[in-house]
Amino acid sequence: MYTENSFTGNWDTGTIPLDGGMNVWVRSSGNKPAVSLTGGPGGRGMLTFDRAQAQFLDGGARTFNIQSNGFTVVAVVMFTGTAVDGNYESVFDFTSGANNNNICLIRDAVSNGIMFSLVNQGGGNQCNAIIANAIVVNTWLTIVATYEGSTRISKLTVGSVGSVTTTSQSSQCTQDYVNRDVSFTYMGKSSYGNPFFQGNIAGLYAVDALLSTAQISALNASMFAGLDPQHDVCRACPAGEVPGSGGACGPPAVPAGCPAGSAPDSAQACVACPTGQYKSAADFSACALCPAGTASNSPAAAACAACPAGKIQTQEGQSACVDCPADHFRETESSASLETDCTPCPDFSSSDPGTALETECLCNAGYL
Repeated sequence: MYTENSFTGNWDTGTIPLDGGMNVWVRSSGNKPAVSLTGGPGGRGMLTFDRAQAQFLDGGARTFNIQSNGFTVVAVVMFTGTAVDGNYESVFDFTSGANNNNICLIRDAVSNGIMFSLVNQGGGNQCNAIIANAIVVNTWLTIVATYEGSTRISKLTVGSVGSVTTTSQSSQCTQDYVNRDVSFTYMGKSSYGNPFFQGNIAGLYAVDALLSTAQISALNASMFAGLDPQHDVCRACPAGEVPGSGGACGPPAVPAGCPAGSAPDSAQACVACPTGQYKSAADFSACALCPAGTASNSPAAAACAACPAGKIQTQEGQSACVDCPADHFRETESSASLETDCTPCPDFSSSDPGTALETECLCNAGYL
């Protein structure tokens, strides 16, 4: 069962935090609903109520000033059984007694609908927001009820589990609702002589504040993160697929890997290729040695530079090219070259190391 914090105690000694400030102690006396750790949407826990069961909660005296603060409740409910015509079954009732400061979420048997009801002290004023024909038995529903004190508008929204946008109805209340002195709280019944609730409750979040639409959506999403689109079971994706957006399974995204010029280390972090190495593709491959005839003199190289004219490199993985030896020349850039790519100067001529052109080979003394 979802509350603001997950309930981990037992129903005789544990507490259910309803709004972050009030811990509602569960009485050990009275009939209790069946408690299941599974059976709710997505295999979550739930409470099961029938005609002989209700949950009596006692939080002690507490004032809800919903006129100033507003009020929000998000409940996940499944209605079962046949309603008794003309009577009401309460999912919950926060109250100080019948006709006294009631905040109720009710099954309206006449309209086969759901009602959010506010009752002032002494029952002198009642404000109801009702959605007729909202109940589909044996189906999990998300119900959101709010009251905005500044406008005196109560609003009720009903949708499928994981959604709060299906059907909504607002009611313009005619009086303020101040100082809701709550000394009794009930789940599965009301303070009136109405039948007990028939159904299951898998989630309840109540707070004396008016949550925004974004806050309600985030709360609703957090309550049912990980459910499949049908919101009835948690399931594993087929082999080779992973969970994706919208509750659908699909192939895993192909990772881009490390950028060109870098490769994963032993901790799978991307690090720059050292000098004398390169990596041209954005993937998870290792850096490669620069081939002979090329060099890389800076880290993170995506390619190695060919040795320029007058220079050569006969080894792999080098950071610099070297001059052609004396009495040799090389007029073109290298490509995977051997040392013979430096050409000897013509007979009876010589050159300095690093000579690029044959014309720079000069005749030796005594020769023209």
